[in-house]
Amino acid sequence: MENFSRKAAKVAKGAQRVLKNGRMKPEGHPRKAVIETAKSSLRPFASLCGFCDFAVDPVINTPALPEPQHFLASSPSGCQSCAVFTVYAYQNCDTCRKALKWLIAHEVPHQVKAIRETPPTPAELKSALQISGRDIRKLFNTSGADYRELGMKERLPTLSETDAIRMLSENGNLVKRPFLTGDGRALCGFKEDDWRTALL
Repeated sequence: MENFSRKAAKVAKGAQRVLKNGRMKPEGHPRKAVIETAKSSLRPFASLCGFCDFAVDPVINTPALPEPQHFLASSPSGCQSCAVFTVYAYQNCDTCRKALKWLIAHEVPHQVKAIRETPPTPAELKSALQISGRDIRKLFNTSGADYRELGMKERLPTLSETDAIRMLSENGNLVKRPFLTGDGRALCGFKEDDWRTALL
């Protein structure tokens, strides 16, 4: 395993150097050949980011590669280092799957986070609230079970903005999904026309 790690790191460095500057290696290997070499040599421990073309490690902090912090978020949409947007989504949500498929089809670099396990941060929610015209209800998943069980329809009008943000940041099921944030933009739910206007 140690020899493989050294080989993987060497291939990754070579691929990164060539792909980053767009030139051929001194040995004469063209860019495409280096890509294929890296893909075959690093699989299944790593692959190439579809956007920045760096060799990336799909497991956080795996020491096989020289830059373990550079990894695929969860799909061929890009790695954490080049992702412009963060999408909070739930894997069993059809709307989330449609949104992620749309992002990949339109080559929008992003990383994906599980909204139930890692809800948006208070700072991200406050930014979305400001962009939404300070309508806190737009950030809530009003059709969700948690929203109904917690009686949020009645409670929400009585909550302060701070308390509402706190509840959202502590319970991802309450957040309208998918929730996209980054680069001064925020989107709740998926409406293709809105996403096209905001992201393309």
